[in-house]
Amino acid sequence: MNDTVPFGRWLKERRQSLDMTQENLADRVGCALSTVEKIERGLRRPSHQIARRLAEELRIPIEEQALFVEWARLAPDDREAPSAPEWERSPKASQGNLPAQATALIGRDRELAETRALLTREEVRLLTLLGPPGIGKTRLSLALGESLVGEFADGVWFVPLAAISDPTLVASTIAKTLGLQEGPNQAADEGLQAYLRERQILLVLDNFEQIIPAASLISDLLAASPGLKVLVTSRTTLDIYGEHHYDVPPLDLPDLANLPPGGALQSYPAVELFVRRAQAVAPRFTLTEENGPSIVEICARLDGLPLAIELAAARSRLFDPLSILRRLDRRLPLLSGGPRDRTPRQQSLRGAINWSYDLLNDAEKSLFRRLSVFVGGCTLETVDESKFWQSNFGAEPDPGPAHNGAGLYAQAPTAEDLISSLAGKSLLQRHDVGGEVRFIQLETVREYAAEQLEASGEGEEARDRHAWYYLALAASAEPQLKGALQKVWLNRLEAEHDNFRAVMSRALERGNAEIVLRLGASLWRFWWMRGYTREGYGWLERALAAGGEVEPGVLAPALHAAAALIHELGDYEQAELLYNKSIALQRDLGERRGLAMALCNLGSVHWNRGDYEAARSLYEESLGLYEEVGDKWGISVTLTNLGVVASAQRDYEEARRIQEKNLAIKRELQDKAGIAITLNNLGVLAQYVEDYARAREFYEESLTIRREIVDKSGLAISLVNLGAVAFQLGDHTTAYASCVESLELRSELGDRHGAAFVLEELASFASAEGEPTIAARLYGASEVIREAVGSPLSPAERVRYDANISRARSALEEASFDAAWAAGRAMSQGEAVKYALAFAASAHEVG
Repeated sequence: MNDTVPFGRWLKERRQSLDMTQENLADRVGCALSTVEKIERGLRRPSHQIARRLAEELRIPIEEQALFVEWARLAPDDREAPSAPEWERSPKASQGNLPAQATALIGRDRELAETRALLTREEVRLLTLLGPPGIGKTRLSLALGESLVGEFADGVWFVPLAAISDPTLVASTIAKTLGLQEGPNQAADEGLQAYLRERQILLVLDNFEQIIPAASLISDLLAASPGLKVLVTSRTTLDIYGEHHYDVPPLDLPDLANLPPGGALQSYPAVELFVRRAQAVAPRFTLTEENGPSIVEICARLDGLPLAIELAAARSRLFDPLSILRRLDRRLPLLSGGPRDRTPRQQSLRGAINWSYDLLNDAEKSLFRRLSVFVGGCTLETVDESKFWQSNFGAEPDPGPAHNGAGLYAQAPTAEDLISSLAGKSLLQRHDVGGEVRFIQLETVREYAAEQLEASGEGEEARDRHAWYYLALAASAEPQLKGALQKVWLNRLEAEHDNFRAVMSRALERGNAEIVLRLGASLWRFWWMRGYTREGYGWLERALAAGGEVEPGVLAPALHAAAALIHELGDYEQAELLYNKSIALQRDLGERRGLAMALCNLGSVHWNRGDYEAARSLYEESLGLYEEVGDKWGISVTLTNLGVVASAQRDYEEARRIQEKNLAIKRELQDKAGIAITLNNLGVLAQYVEDYARAREFYEESLTIRREIVDKSGLAISLVNLGAVAFQLGDHTTAYASCVESLELRSELGDRHGAAFVLEELASFASAEGEPTIAARLYGASEVIREAVGSPLSPAERVRYDANISRARSALEEASFDAAWAAGRAMSQGEAVKYALAFAASAHEVG
């Protein structure tokens, strides 16, 4: 052990050395993003449970994990411990999410220096890198972002926007990149502004030209966030106040009429790029006196465009520079009659792509064209399973010329053969996304491929195949979102979300709302769990409003999906209306499982409103239907809700009986999420009868499972409950830390009802600690939130609530209590959260 570092800094460096973002680590550990942020900044020490999960996710040897937890839990003043173990050493990396680049940036020293000087000027907060396709805007933006990492305390964040065509999705796309969840009662742009307001961040927004109407969002973010700067790449300006422009030039070339000696040619960026990329496919390739002039002329014919040069150089395995030049000479003049709105450089790039396309065999051309329907790329498995590589979509593949390494196949190619070939020719980019390899066409290449697809007459067929593949994928995923593979399938749907969006957008444009309804019925749990609730409801709302004949078997589950999403968004009236429509259709269809689900969820609307008898009646009808069809998972969900109703009505013995029965079913099903829910409910029952030690055991077991499966919503529930019993047991450190983490999670998830519950818990702490004014303010703030969402306290909750308020009221003059209560009611939710966190920080060491 040599020199030491504070734990927070070590954590940041270790995380980055493992190629994890803060969001990745928070998801794996099962905590709020803000918790990781605060630990890394030295503002908080991790709890024992979080420290144990950190040890596992950061790959600390098992035999040293106990030592790691001890070190992580040291008080802030002791963190630079001289006994920190050997695994403390880790390389530094930048903060943010800038993707690692497989190759070095070539020939952009001047441009990098100029743009850096611009963006570091105080008055420059929005810089747009302008240029035609293939000029290298994205690559320059990444290098510029990397050079500025140390200038922004909260990181440099790269947001790819090429897959987004709807300007209204830009805010949620940025928010997801930053690890934010969409709030049920807060628009994505509002949540984004709130998050950025006090942070120093550089956003790198790549490929903005197709969503220019979203420029107003950027203007609003900059106005609301003084520490924010934005770097944009675009083919056109945003035309908003404060925008600065930088035209990205082509790579420097030598003078064709006065070439320097061969050895000096490689000092020119365009030539160096060609040579480097040629050597990547032909390691023995060298720049010589003989081939130098041809390379220079290739680069000149391609106007110094980096992408065009790379495409040409990728052919060096098959052709020498002179042969490449001759083929370009024959190809480029054909584009002189192209569209007049294309600049000469754009025509040169298209010529390079066209030339590369012409050199493909028939099988490669076919797949290259069809891949243009994928938005955000695809996996090799997707291409293989969807049969996109087959020549006639279902017929045996027509390989065209065989390829044996010199341009011919020895036998019929597989999907892997064709994908590898296209990637080797720079017509596909290989990206590692969350441990999964995806193949992506650069946007300019995809545009060209789409044109070729339409010209081939296969466009309609390819789009139909794309839609049916994703309909099948969604249908396969739907049952898995309730089982042991839930996280795996959520991640897969997340990776394919842009493709789902493309399918739905095309379907609505073509007047085929049924596709959207089918997808929504399968994807609603994904939208809900991953924070796309508002967007998901928007898709279904548009499809339902489109009219047209839709068979009841499609409409009923779609109505239920829309109801579940709007229910989560807090519009109980609209949710009830949609649930009832779905229920009526399900009854007519005799679809008992779907009917049971809709009845159960409608019961939860009544539970949220405090109408427990109506809720119980619906739950019991749902339970009977689930028992008829033998659906154990449905039975367990309904039992959970019946137990919660009994608990709310203070029938604790009945509630305990139901929850214990339910726990046995959950364990039989190996439903970890369900086990965690039931354990939490048993903890609530123990807490109501003041068996705090037993309640703590239930909550801690529930908490451990929820961290493991990364159930953030459930985690927030278990945390505040653990905080309540820890306070009763005199463990104020755990009490405050748990409630703070819960409140941060609630805010991150946009859970207003849950936030009110945590504010009430912290208010009870304040009252017990002799801070009645703080308690009154927090109770006043929570009351406003409950009124807004229409969610009253249950009778069981009311008993403790009234007792705590009475204690606070008795400690103050009536006028003082009323004034404090009114001050709390006047707070916005954000102000109330900040107030509560400040109280917790001053009351106990929680960061």
